[in-house]
Amino acid sequence: MNFIKKIFSNILSTIISTIILFVILLIFFSTLGNYMNKKDRISVEENTVLKIDLSTPVVERSADNPIEFINNSGDNPIELKDVLMSIEKAKNDDRIKLIYLNFSEVNAGLSCIEEIRTKLIDFKTSGKQIIAYSNYYSQYSYLLCSIADKIYLNPNGFIDLKGISASVVFFKNLLAKIGIETQIIRKGQFKSAVEPFTETKMSKSSRLQTKLLIEDISEFMTNCISEERNIEVSKINNDINELRLNSAAACKKLNYIDDILYEDQLKDSLKLFSSSTKIKTINLKNYVNVKLNNKQKISRNKIAVIYANGTISNNKGSINEIGTQTITKSLIQAREDKNVKAIVLRVNSPGGSAMTSDLIWRETIITKKEKPIIVSMGDYAASGGYYIACAADSIFSNKTTVTGSIGVFGIIPNFKKLYNEKLSVFFDTVNTHKYSDMGSNRGLTNFEIDKIRENINQIYSDFINKVADGRNMDTLYVDSIGQGRVWSGTKAKEIGLIDTHGGLFDAIDAAKLIANIDDYRLIELPKKKDPFEDIFSKINSSTKFLNLIDNYNFKNLEESLELERDILQMHMDNLIFFN
Repeated sequence: MNFIKKIFSNILSTIISTIILFVILLIFFSTLGNYMNKKDRISVEENTVLKIDLSTPVVERSADNPIEFINNSGDNPIELKDVLMSIEKAKNDDRIKLIYLNFSEVNAGLSCIEEIRTKLIDFKTSGKQIIAYSNYYSQYSYLLCSIADKIYLNPNGFIDLKGISASVVFFKNLLAKIGIETQIIRKGQFKSAVEPFTETKMSKSSRLQTKLLIEDISEFMTNCISEERNIEVSKINNDINELRLNSAAACKKLNYIDDILYEDQLKDSLKLFSSSTKIKTINLKNYVNVKLNNKQKISRNKIAVIYANGTISNNKGSINEIGTQTITKSLIQAREDKNVKAIVLRVNSPGGSAMTSDLIWRETIITKKEKPIIVSMGDYAASGGYYIACAADSIFSNKTTVTGSIGVFGIIPNFKKLYNEKLSVFFDTVNTHKYSDMGSNRGLTNFEIDKIRENINQIYSDFINKVADGRNMDTLYVDSIGQGRVWSGTKAKEIGLIDTHGGLFDAIDAAKLIANIDDYRLIELPKKKDPFEDIFSKINSSTKFLNLIDNYNFKNLEESLELERDILQMHMDNLIFFN
């Protein structure tokens, strides 16, 4: 009976998995074919308006998803590089007559917004114009749209200019209530990332650096608006303090916008910017795929753009995580490719593992002996993010980039009180040596804390020495601007942590000059995971899931529980697929 049941189960699972695979492939290739045909048909007519909506996420790098077109929500991210290149392409495309900015919120980091803003200003040098419309403007959407030749607002709209604020959530008392002690060892009086676990409010040093940082950002924002709208900075600050921009009428009266109308009324205004009465529009995501007709020779020279994006971990790494292998392997690959003439390391990271940061730093030292390395900083290049950048031949950042944070800390939680007093759970331990159970289910001794502090002090000393070598500075000076302190890109240039203000393509231009090449093509590393391989691996996982059920005989509860554990683990490993 069990034998027949086993055969039937195998046959059934095979049929089900085959049907699932067939249906998925049918839908996939049918939709893909339609999409590719549509993509081939994308064309730009004369008198076309490029419509840019940045409410969709703008990211440093996104995973290639060949079925993202099935999702019509518009939430699929777009890469910063594609936004910048599309604006540059529109500048030289005679069919594009103007750019139409249409969004209330910008789903991007401030440094990213700064790069897009700079590129839009450059677009206007072509003689073409930019107009903006929104139902309302957030602070950062208005910062970006303030460069427009004409700014329009919904009759019920407003501009949410209110200034910059930064808040920190503190967990110290909560952790104490549930019996968790956080044992902190840090080097750097401004290294405030640990304070939420040890304090109930900002320390003086943390408050000072946060205040100066947001003041730099606020100054950047008001200066930009002042320059574009011809409004005195002092007046902008007064308008912010009085919350005067709370109605469309006030926004127009105070010269922050040009006119008040509904979006359907904007169509007549668009015709004023074109010699034709017939206006066509194309959205940014479609325009990314449009290629200009001018044929260019494919160069053998390469500039490698290596994306160091996300937190730095001791894992292997991925598109949004800097791991032990991804960036080091990319540096080696670029170094060994004789056609790669220069490297741009794009850093967008708040830091993380000191060990992984050091491994990447070491690889930059080896690589720069053979090829120039230019660093381009995104929204963040702090702590480990700055560590991996400091040895570069030249460092670019935007004025709003958060950088520095040259410091080290360690957090070791102690759950003993939680286990003993809250959960009535106790541990009895046998050790071979005096400190075998260090960092386990008890607090650290003073001797152990001193040993950890020695290690952290050594890492910090190593950190400032490497910054000093890379930036040609005195170690005492690096220590004075270090201590875990974060700086805006504006201040970072003043104190020597970076060389030049500029974005990704400014760094690429610098790499071209240093490499002394006239023409080049870009390659991006680490290479993205093949999307088809990823999909089929998930399909294969569904077959394994069905086979897993077949391989169990439910003789007793123990086997049943074992099955549940394995199924749960498979769900966790393939969460995207099973969702």
